[in-house]
Amino acid sequence: MENNSKISLVTFLLLILIIGLIIPFVYSQPDDKHLPVLLIHGYVNDASVWDEWLIKLKKDGITNVEAVEFSKNDKCGSAEDHAEELTSIVEKFKAKTKAEKINIVAYSKGGLDARVYLANDLSNKDIANLIMIGTPNDGTELATYTGFTAFFHPLCIESSLSSSSSVMNPAIFDMKPGAFSITEVPKNENTEYYAIAGNWIPDVSSSSSSPSFSSPSFSDINCPFDPIHGPFPNWKDFVSGNDDGMVSVDSVVSGGSFELLGEPTNNCHTNLFSDEEYDLALPILQK
Repeated sequence: MENNSKISLVTFLLLILIIGLIIPFVYSQPDDKHLPVLLIHGYVNDASVWDEWLIKLKKDGITNVEAVEFSKNDKCGSAEDHAEELTSIVEKFKAKTKAEKINIVAYSKGGLDARVYLANDLSNKDIANLIMIGTPNDGTELATYTGFTAFFHPLCIESSLSSSSSVMNPAIFDMKPGAFSITEVPKNENTEYYAIAGNWIPDVSSSSSSPSFSSPSFSDINCPFDPIHGPFPNWKDFVSGNDDGMVSVDSVVSGGSFELLGEPTNNCHTNLFSDEEYDLALPILQK
C-alpha cells in the first residue's frame, strides 16, 4: 500500500512536470513576440509602397504586419477622414492579432493621419509607438506651390473617382504651413512618438532632359534631377533648411517635439523606404 502511494506521488509529480513543460510550449508564440505593426502610406501613395518592408519585417520576426488602405479617397484624402477610418482599422487589426497594443509606422502625410487619430481620443492606449518617416509635421511650403499639386493632379483624380469624397485633393490643405487644426494637434501621452528624416543633396550628373508626367507615381520616381521641370531639385527651392526635396528636417521633428531616430539619411522623400530608414525603425519595433 505504501509502495503504491509512493508510485502515485511520483506519477503525480511527473505529470505536473510534463504539463509545466507542455503548456508554455503550446501557448508560446516565438514568431509573434513583437507587437503587431500597422503601416500607413502617404500623399498620392497606396499600400504598395510598403511591399519591401512587409517582407523585411516578417523576416525579422514581426509576423503580424499590415499596410493600410483607406476607403475614403485613399491617395488624397484628408487627415481627418483617414483618422476616423483608423479607429475601425486599428480595432479590427487588434482583434485579428489578439493584441492589446500595436505599433504604427507612417510615411509622409500618413504621419498626420496617425497624429490626428491619436489626438481624437487622448485616452487611447492602443498605440505603443508611432514612427513617422518624412512627415510634414509643421507643413511644407510645397503645398502652397501650384506646380506641386499640378504634378500629382492625375493621381488625385484617379483616387477621388473611387471615393465618396466631394473634394478631390483635401490632403494638400493638411500639409500647408499653418494648418493648425492638423499640425498642432496634441500628443497622446500613452504613445511614444519618433521621427525619421531625409537630408538629400541632388546629383546634377543624373540630369534628365525629357521627364514623363503621364502617370506620376512614387514607385517609378528615383530622385531625378531636372532643373527645368523638377520635380525634386526645382522643388527644393521652395523648402527651407535641410530637406528631402519635399519636407524639411525641422518640419519632420516639429522643432524638436518628436525624437529623431539617428541622423537624417541622405535619401530624397520618395526613397525614404531604404535599408537606412528600416534599420532606424527596427529597434523600436523589436522592443
